[in-house]
Amino acid sequence: MARSLADRPVLCDLLSALGSELERNISAEAAREFKLAHVRLLGELAALLRRYITVLTPSAARELVSLTIVYTAGLWPFAHPSGAVAEAQRDPELADTKVDFADRLGRTLHIAVTGLLSLR
Repeated sequence: MARSLADRPVLCDLLSALGSELERNISAEAAREFKLAHVRLLGELAALLRRYITVLTPSAARELVSLTIVYTAGLWPFAHPSGAVAEAQRDPELADTKVDFADRLGRTLHIAVTGLLSLR
């Protein structure tokens, strides 16, 4: 799933901008329409996930989808820093500050799934 998201940079950019930019300065009706579609699509993604991780409950699958969005929104900008930050990260002392999006998201999702399964 992490690699699939990494291969969709426009989606990751949009998810990163969702809460901080895209959901600002819109009408309540536009927000309602978007949120209704969003909830429906989250449900579809949760059902798809349950085909592959069959031990997830419907509720845990929905939570995993929500967490995936939040993790993507948070990690994507750090994995794609500004030019100045990328230049600063060339300093060997800052090597550990570089974020490989697919690797970090994959590990984070593994931890999330493990945690969700332990809550059953």
